Amino acid sequence: MKCHRGDWHAKEGKLFQTGLDIDTFIELPVDCSGDIVYKVKARKVDGQEGFLVYFRVNERDYLRCVIGGWDNTAHGVETFVDGDKKLLVKTDGKIEAGIWYDIEIRIKDNMATLILGGKTIHKFQIPCRGSHEKIYASVSKDIKNQNLIVKVVNISDVSENVEIDIKGLGVKPGEIQTLCLTSEDEWDENTLEDPVKIVPVKGTSEIKGSNFSYQFSANSFTVLRIPYSK
Repeated sequence: MKCHRGDWHAKEGKLFQTGLDIDTFIELPVDCSGDIVYKVKARKVDGQEGFLVYFRVNERDYLRCVIGGWDNTAHGVETFVDGDKKLLVKTDGKIEAGIWYDIEIRIKDNMATLILGGKTIHKFQIPCRGSHEKIYASVSKDIKNQNLIVKVVNISDVSENVEIDIKGLGVKPGEIQTLCLTSEDEWDENTLEDPVKIVPVKGTSEIKGSNFSYQFSANSFTVLRIPYSK
């Protein structure tokens, strides 16, 4: 067993967690390859939240069932891939203190089923590694000024080098206008005390033609204005 967070101890064949830290869990040596059924019995003694059941855990990725989470208002499933967190499914629900709950996770191929107390709560597809989108983009035309406007959001906490391929619009090598809004901390925000903590920064960049690469900063919103001739 490997304790990641929390005050864990075993007694009379049961595991107890008595700490008040959040997201506490202990890792048990389980063969999770292929089709498998996880079964656990859990009881809440006290506290605002419920249970977390982690599965398909490796060094950087895992999934977890959140039972009685969000201040004991819902049951859901979250996935973490390469450090990115994503909510897969969520439904209203709560658990009661002092009651033992049978929790079951059935995995077949890339589908999983969460069963609580004999009742199916969620059926969901297990995402593949790398399936989390980090880059979102849109493209529009400024016909009057003959500019192609590319808007890109990078939600990752690292910069991303992206290849851009624009065909059929006569994009030539030269200078493009850039505008970037970013901050090192994704939780930064402007305040009355510091109203210009985060501001858009104008710039320019050279491109080699209709096919080029651009480095998008972490936690950023970027606008590229690319001249075209058609």
